[in-house]
Amino acid sequence: MRVHESRSGQAMVLGIVFLSIGVILLLGLFRLSLVVRDKIRLQLTADLALKSALNAEANGLNAIAMANRAMLSDDALAAQVNTLVSETTFYRRLIDGFGRIIRFIPGGGLAFSVALGRGGRAVEALARRGARILIPVARIHRTVIGSEQRLVRASLPFVTLRAAGLSASENFPGSSISPVSQAFLLKQARSVSSGMAPLPGSDTTRIIRATLNPHTLRRNWRISLGAISLPVKKRGGTWVLPDDFAAFDQLKVKRFRHLHWSWKTVLSSGSRASGFGYRSHSRTLNISRGNFIPGLTLLMESQAPHFSEGLSGYEKKLYAVSSGEIYYERPGKPEERTNLFNPFWRSRLIPVSRETTARHLVPRLILKEIRH
Repeated sequence: MRVHESRSGQAMVLGIVFLSIGVILLLGLFRLSLVVRDKIRLQLTADLALKSALNAEANGLNAIAMANRAMLSDDALAAQVNTLVSETTFYRRLIDGFGRIIRFIPGGGLAFSVALGRGGRAVEALARRGARILIPVARIHRTVIGSEQRLVRASLPFVTLRAAGLSASENFPGSSISPVSQAFLLKQARSVSSGMAPLPGSDTTRIIRATLNPHTLRRNWRISLGAISLPVKKRGGTWVLPDDFAAFDQLKVKRFRHLHWSWKTVLSSGSRASGFGYRSHSRTLNISRGNFIPGLTLLMESQAPHFSEGLSGYEKKLYAVSSGEIYYERPGKPEERTNLFNPFWRSRLIPVSRETTARHLVPRLILKEIRH
């Protein structure tokens, strides 16, 4: 008796085998896609964290630059108010001299002379009263701005680290900045903070002179009738002393004496800002290239994704590296030297291979993979 064998189940066995292989491949591809997704997300988070840290440094430098400008503005205000005192005193004395002549004019000359003298003295008193108020206020404001500037400088490393940490935690929860990277970040931020130094006295004087308006620095005029210049001229200006402003105004006439012509001062006035409460010039900061490190590399790490549905997760970590730098560039004037008097500090990402601290921070194997 022949037994009939059915072979229809063999195809089902092969189908189950191929289906199992396909499912395993699909699950592996799914797992790989999650790893790639987390890798891309971690890299973007590293870029954002680094950009946040560099932006914090650039904003701090711009804040210090604005503080420098504010303190220089206070110095300029003190110099201009002091100039106003000297100038009003000069013209009051000039008016008094003319008043002595006008009073002899019949028909109201005396009354006009008295009114003119009172007006000149009132303007001078108003200028002096304004100087007694404005110069101390400018000094107090400059002191407050200087304290804020020192606070920004001292807190720059901690603000930079906090900005990077907040950006990392918000964009990729579970990721972290490498402890070694945090140490390098603090070192770089401290180099930026310690790279600021007070300007020497000669440079401070030069910058203050550049801040003052032309009328404060020089107030000259000369009387002329057409093309003929009369032998009368007025000279005035402001001297920027090491810790003070000295304003002067003089009226000179030309005279012939000892067989030659010479100028003689017949009327003068002067004023010092220290007489109204001015103490010293601003202690502005500028960049000292000796300790300044503009570049920064950030290494971030995160656990690879785990799978709970019967699949073993990767225990190794994911890494992401990002490099950047802060730089100074004034729009329209790229040749301008780096300074802390204009708020044009910016940040940008750069290739990891260009950043010098990357080789000390990133393991050699990871750095090789990044560069190649």
